[in-house]
Amino acid sequence: MSFTRARTQVLTRLMPGALFIHDDYGVCQVVSVDLDPTEGVNATALLDAVRDYLAQWDAPLRAGYVLDATIDPRRMYVVGTPTRVRFAPYPDLLQCTSCGRVAPLRRLRGSPPGTCPACGATMRQVRFVESHACGRLEPLSTPTCPVHGDDVVLETTGRYRSLAWRCPGCGGAFLTSVRNRSCMCAVTKRNAHDHFFSRLMKGSVVTDSALHLVHTVAFLNLPGEDVDAILRARDGRLLALARSCGVLTTPVLVALTSTTGLSTTPVVTELLAALRAQGVDVDTLSAAVGQVQGQHTAVTAALDALEAAYALPREALRGRVPRRVVEFAALLDSGIVRALPALRADLETAGDTEGVAALDAGASQAKAMGLTLSTIDAFPLALTAIGFSRQSRTPNLCAVVPFSLPNEARVPLYVLANTTEAVCVQLDPTRVLAWLASQGLVETGEGNALATWAALHTQVPGLLQTRYQPDYNTPGATAVRMLLHTVSHTLLQAIALSGYAPESVGEFLFPETLAVVLYANRFTDTKIGGLLTLVERSLGAWLTQARDLGRTCLHDPLYTDTGGACAACLHREHGCVHGNHELSRAVLFGGLTTLDERPFEVTCGFWEV
Repeated sequence: MSFTRARTQVLTRLMPGALFIHDDYGVCQVVSVDLDPTEGVNATALLDAVRDYLAQWDAPLRAGYVLDATIDPRRMYVVGTPTRVRFAPYPDLLQCTSCGRVAPLRRLRGSPPGTCPACGATMRQVRFVESHACGRLEPLSTPTCPVHGDDVVLETTGRYRSLAWRCPGCGGAFLTSVRNRSCMCAVTKRNAHDHFFSRLMKGSVVTDSALHLVHTVAFLNLPGEDVDAILRARDGRLLALARSCGVLTTPVLVALTSTTGLSTTPVVTELLAALRAQGVDVDTLSAAVGQVQGQHTAVTAALDALEAAYALPREALRGRVPRRVVEFAALLDSGIVRALPALRADLETAGDTEGVAALDAGASQAKAMGLTLSTIDAFPLALTAIGFSRQSRTPNLCAVVPFSLPNEARVPLYVLANTTEAVCVQLDPTRVLAWLASQGLVETGEGNALATWAALHTQVPGLLQTRYQPDYNTPGATAVRMLLHTVSHTLLQAIALSGYAPESVGEFLFPETLAVVLYANRFTDTKIGGLLTLVERSLGAWLTQARDLGRTCLHDPLYTDTGGACAACLHREHGCVHGNHELSRAVLFGGLTTLDERPFEVTCGFWEV
């Protein structure tokens, strides 16, 4: 059996392994989801994002995935867009609505369809199942009576813990309550010494959302040729770093083109003479040569300044710049990012004095909070569903299970790609450095913008590392990521001013450049424009409300004393790229949090510096 649904609904709710209630067939399980070929997806960015995400799990708990970057990805994965959903009824354990007798579907083949063989009443599915964090899913196990065998009745009040098995042949005598089966899987073995972890399977209603948790990964779907050209170039990563830090004002690809320059060699001199002889305007030719030579000089100066500020030779510095910095630079160069001064100029041109005043007030508020904002009209985002887990999303407390396709050995990756509106928020690096210094996490550093960025990246090397590199979880790097992530969630608390619900807006973090992109999580061709209007018309109100909401929580003072993050304040039910980890209101307003798995007292919050 099969049907079609909206692509976003399939990607988030109807992936293989999920349970849902069908109007005609009752409780069903998705068996597979067909793939349609997709175009315009940056395959390199997709696989890098998948590898980085899966690296959080131990190898036995991500069985089925291959993270070796040297292997051709076409041998491991098949990429496409989700289309038709194929499903089958599940579980096959049925219960009589009158006498309560329970029997698997295979025992009822000789009876009239859907009727109880004992009393003739209607049979319906038992809506309870057992699951484990390894991905295992089972229907309830039925006991047997020593006298009457498997002719048993399930007594229920609608709650799993109140279930009881009785024997009608013994006058309704009690047999047993539900007993969860044990699962000696790789997850159990890995967490055997954790007294909070249970090897027993968990019973729950089929509508429990924790029975099927889809793992999705967002990635920046920029044109592959642009990003790859920067990555291939000798100085591409260095120029991307300079561009991301605001040191280089020229687009990276333009800067790379000019790195060869036009020096006054005999060959160039002869070429210029030949062009003049053919009638090329001398002034125009000289201006063009001067412009290229000027760009070359500016690029060379930027590279020299980087080498001096970071106190590293270029070869060593190149190796420290990750792909994410290159992607952020490419995003800035794409022409879709518009800073507040550009928005203000548009409002002035339109004669909108009220809008100019509102934007100026918002810009002042942003500066006071240590933030710089830009709008993105067409943020090139892609979302891929890579697998699922049960009961938990936390790495190593669950196994991430790959999806499957009939007659296909490769792992399917379901991708949705589109452009959507977004707001880019970047923390002031000078203020971040001063805040880290006030907490004793770095030494003080003063100087120009490049010196500030260099101080951040050299004193907090984990900022330029991925999660499986040695300095990623050092206290300084964790503090910066926690600060950026908390600012993001705090702003999302007040995002309803844009017309979007908080769960309808996603986040994409660039910790290396202290930036986060808040985007409308819509994969349709229509755009509401709520985020762009929010910045233009209500920026000050948004920032003020976010700051005020971030100060308190319904569960205070309990969570103020234990890290300052819970489901009543910063946690998000859906859409958090880090599973609600590395969050604490303490980094904004002071208080107790945890760094490097140890209690840490933040004496002065970032919004109190």
